[in-house]
Amino acid sequence: MNSNLLLLCCLKTIYYSLQESPSCGRPYGGPGPKIVGGYDVGYYKYPWYAALILEGEVFCGGSLITTKTVITAAHCFKPFISLVINNDSFKLEDVFIVFLGINNVCRYEDDVRKFRTQKVYIHDDYIDNIPYNDIALAVLHRDASTFTPVCLPTPNHVGGLDLKEGFVEGFGAIFYSGPDSCTLKEARVLIYSDYSCKKMIENTGNDPDYVKKAFCAGYLSGGIDTCQGDSGGPLLVVGKHGEYVLEGIVSFGFGCAEKDLLGVYTNLSEFLPWIRAKLKTENVRQENFIETTTLGDVKNMRRRRRKMKRRKRKRFQIMYYY
Repeated sequence: MNSNLLLLCCLKTIYYSLQESPSCGRPYGGPGPKIVGGYDVGYYKYPWYAALILEGEVFCGGSLITTKTVITAAHCFKPFISLVINNDSFKLEDVFIVFLGINNVCRYEDDVRKFRTQKVYIHDDYIDNIPYNDIALAVLHRDASTFTPVCLPTPNHVGGLDLKEGFVEGFGAIFYSGPDSCTLKEARVLIYSDYSCKKMIENTGNDPDYVKKAFCAGYLSGGIDTCQGDSGGPLLVVGKHGEYVLEGIVSFGFGCAEKDLLGVYTNLSEFLPWIRAKLKTENVRQENFIETTTLGDVKNMRRRRRKMKRRKRKRFQIMYYY
């Protein structure tokens, strides 16, 4: 009798755990073997990773957030916006082919699926010469139901992102101005406080407001970072049920993995109303908004924020990672 009760309790625990656990953000397989300073992801670990292909090469990354929608950086379309303005027959939807299920761009892979885009949404307030609102959506021409979308955050984070560990993925250069990687790579990065991020931007001679709706990640000691070719790709944080949540989009940086410099990522939680509105326009189901847990003592980090004294410094040039 006691053993039957124990079995029933275990079954109930498993049932309720499955009920609470989201279907999005589930990686395939285990971690790969140990971007700049990164390591190979391992075959098909992140089914939501999207490669934006231009003339046979990876131009930018992206993430599948619904079975028909890929999210990426607006600046990935920056070189082509003037063509749209000056040529009525040219459309942003014609720029990229989206590859899903890709792990190695240097060889043929049976599981890769190719998609055209039927609609591109660039944020209404994006200005191509200023790194604000660096976010875009690409609606696929058909459903990608065999691929698991990544989870999106909810706006009510428990304390925000400060001190969290994140994961970045991409096919970008393995060192500054170096060759792109054949295989999808990932790296662990630390998400820095808003104060540290703005201070870093100020030290480069740029406007700290560049990170008003963004955050910084990497290591001030250098060695690990995103680089050219990683633009638009994901920064992921592990949620409370083990699912991967898309918290950031690779936006810009200053060199790659340089000491005292960090990568800058569009903060997804700042753009949830915009994302929801565009998905509603396309009649796309919205079920992947997941709340993540918080690591670290965020309140203490926020107390350290203070008014920054501006000094004249040599200005570092912002570098987009396409």
